[in-house]
Amino acid sequence: MVSYTQGPESETRRRRARNSLTRPEIVAAAREVLRDGGIGAFTIRAVADRLGASAMSLYNHVDSKEEVLDSALDGLLLELQLADDPSRPVAEVLVEHAERHLAHLRANRWAIPALFRRPDPGPGAALIGEAYLATALRGGADSQTAVDVFTAIIATVYGAAGFLGSAGESQQTREEIAAMIAQVPFPATASVAVPLAAYGDDAQLHRILTALISGLLPGQPGDVPRT
Repeated sequence: MVSYTQGPESETRRRRARNSLTRPEIVAAAREVLRDGGIGAFTIRAVADRLGASAMSLYNHVDSKEEVLDSALDGLLLELQLADDPSRPVAEVLVEHAERHLAHLRANRWAIPALFRRPDPGPGAALIGEAYLATALRGGADSQTAVDVFTAIIATVYGAAGFLGSAGESQQTREEIAAMIAQVPFPATASVAVPLAAYGDDAQLHRILTALISGLLPGQPGDVPRT
């Protein structure tokens, strides 16, 4: 990714010529703004400052802030290539799709809050949906079941990426969390303190995805080996 350094005097430094900008540069700068400041810092002016350009000059290449945001998000989604393998069990392929999807989001956490606001930014999102749906249909699912499988996977993947994503950044160790849970005055909760403290780990998510997909799809095996 091209880097555009923003100096402390961004408002007074020399601006780039209007016709020197390109759309790919604008999208790359938008991704940097999102990566460094999150969706709350994302404005056309912030993107323009990254480029050393005026905000108005960007509108020669894009129509709106939403268009720039969608392009940045969809470019990220297009990087995720999910392809079915007809020689493998459908449930196994779908679990692998979901795990790769989750890993991609976790590696680009800046995109998660933005995707909650703009869940369908363009062709990249549609291609991901096509991969899930086509694989589910190959497994004998009817149209409603295929949509149910896709929706359930997306809910799990985005839930793990967003809500559970903070687990990897916690200032408490899992052991400390388990010890705290074990002391609560609720017997059911205390009895499962150790596995509960491991919420969101890869093994747990694999089990959840496997059970979810195998339960929804007709005639699929219940045990999907981890890849």
